[in-house]
Amino acid sequence: MKSLSFSPDDLATTVKASFRYGHGASLAEKDRANWIMKSQRMCTWLTSTTSCTLLVNGNGEHKKISPLSLITALLVQSLTKSDVPVLHFFCGDNTSSAAGPSYLIRSLIAQLLTHYDFNLATIQHPRKSAPKTTRELCTLFEDLLAQLPDDALLFILIDGITYFENADRRGEMCLIIKQLHKIAQGAGALVKILLMAPGKSRYVVKVLQNESEVDSDGKGGGVNEGSGWGVLHAPVNPDGGRVGLSVPYWEKRTSGSVTDLRKRAEEQSDGMREEEDCGRLVVKGNGRRRARSEDGRARRGMM
Repeated sequence: MKSLSFSPDDLATTVKASFRYGHGASLAEKDRANWIMKSQRMCTWLTSTTSCTLLVNGNGEHKKISPLSLITALLVQSLTKSDVPVLHFFCGDNTSSAAGPSYLIRSLIAQLLTHYDFNLATIQHPRKSAPKTTRELCTLFEDLLAQLPDDALLFILIDGITYFENADRRGEMCLIIKQLHKIAQGAGALVKILLMAPGKSRYVVKVLQNESEVDSDGKGGGVNEGSGWGVLHAPVNPDGGRVGLSVPYWEKRTSGSVTDLRKRAEEQSDGMREEEDCGRLVVKGNGRRRARSEDGRARRGMM
């Protein structure tokens, strides 16, 4: 875990700091968070039974901890309480020269390893040493996801992405987001990716647009939910009801949505298995099942 730059304590500290920020935030900032949580796009992303990526442009101040950080922390806490695996990273809290995009993908891999018992012996790597380049780390992440059961549900939450869009980091960051989106779209498991920009993303959004310009039939994909991704633009002056943000309310609502999603996803997976048993379905997803445990699936680890 140490070689993967993973510290559970650091992650927990950042989540707590985001909640503290929320308690002291202005009513306007809480309204921004409330508007985003109430939006139809956020609801669709959370409840859809297909893997999807949502980029949220907060259109607010460029802060390391912002109203969007509060939303990220709220979702982390709600999903954890619902026993749903969630990987999260706060870019604004990792802006030192020692950190960066590679630190992000290393952290996601390390967190994933804590949720499931993987068969690492089946993962092939061209070098004898551990993967070091960003592309190699993304490939490792893909190999691990290929071991997840088809009825698995996984959330990936990345806050403050614009802090990794500066000139010396944007190339590596865009590569990671591109690979994460492609991996999620090709996975058998249900993978939800949420990207948070306190202001407005200028480069990561282009990566997603390029990914959806041409679909599998060679036709223009456009910007829509059907392409596996979407963008939510918060207004500069959102009307969140001037009531602030009730963390207990949104926790309860998120937990309920996730419970329903999990049930529907399991029913959908069971239906596909029945079709497969009848010989009508040959491959699930892209059939990328290179790394398997004894029964062909990774197992949830003891939390």
